[in-house]
Amino acid sequence: MRDLPLSAFGYFLTSRQQGLIMNPGGSQGILCLLPPIGRAVGGSILNSGTLGTVFIAASVNNVPTPTGPVTVTPGETWNFQYWHRDAGATGATSNLSDAVSILFQ
Repeated sequence: MRDLPLSAFGYFLTSRQQGLIMNPGGSQGILCLLPPIGRAVGGSILNSGTLGTVFIAASVNNVPTPTGPVTVTPGETWNFQYWHRDAGATGATSNLSDAVSILFQ
């Protein structure tokens, strides 16, 4: 993920369902996923550093869900989005990246 605020913490979210939730939890962004939503894909909170980028090596055998990790089945579509800290005009808050949808073969 690139073009993030510099030195901002965040984590990847995942869901099988796409959605459109405006300003979730007071965020500046749009959540493009619907529950159930897994958190911290790759297993950690990331920092965008001085380049405003983050990277994970995710495993199709360990995709997070609220009830525990699952294995992706061929033919499934999973959706991923990055939720991160973002200082707005009203002070520190959060924002979301664009979502990515992946059909696994």
